[in-house]
Amino acid sequence: MLVDEQTSIVGSRLKHLRLLKALNLAELANIAECSESFLSKIENGKATPSLALLIRLAAALETTVSWIFTFDTQVQGVVLRKNERPSMEMERFRKTKGTSVERLTPVFQGQLMAARVFIIEPGGHTVGESSYSGEVLGYALEGEFELVVDGEKYVLQEGDAFHFRAEQPHGFHNHGELTAKIIWINTPPPE
Repeated sequence: MLVDEQTSIVGSRLKHLRLLKALNLAELANIAECSESFLSKIENGKATPSLALLIRLAAALETTVSWIFTFDTQVQGVVLRKNERPSMEMERFRKTKGTSVERLTPVFQGQLMAARVFIIEPGGHTVGESSYSGEVLGYALEGEFELVVDGEKYVLQEGDAFHFRAEQPHGFHNHGELTAKIIWINTPPPE
């Protein structure tokens, strides 16, 4: 990987984390004790921060310097064919019943988002609600399901979309008689 490419990736990761923390340039620059213009140059790949500044930025963004520099060029590929996409029951890694998930994005270390298809069988639901840092964006491909975000219930049908901050407690339930399929995108990917 070229140094310029590394500088660009470091900058984009810092900007991504800053936006997730809902900080503007001036706020982060103040916390990290640097100028707003220098921080802007770092985020745009036009300047390289010192190690001391990287440590302050990582602390301000609640991450580690090693995460900022974790590059994995061994991406599984650009395209995941329908018959190659991994699928698994969500119960194995999330608190759900009657739900499986199919990856739409290749997995690589340090990725900034994850896209999946949630397949919620009739009666399928989350057990309780979850919340974490980031954003969630979704699109109902098939069927109907109930989305609960911060105590508010929404019934979504084919063609409906949603977007919310992932810090808001959220969950879903398929009360219908048909399987629901939803494109579900998280940024950053949940652990």
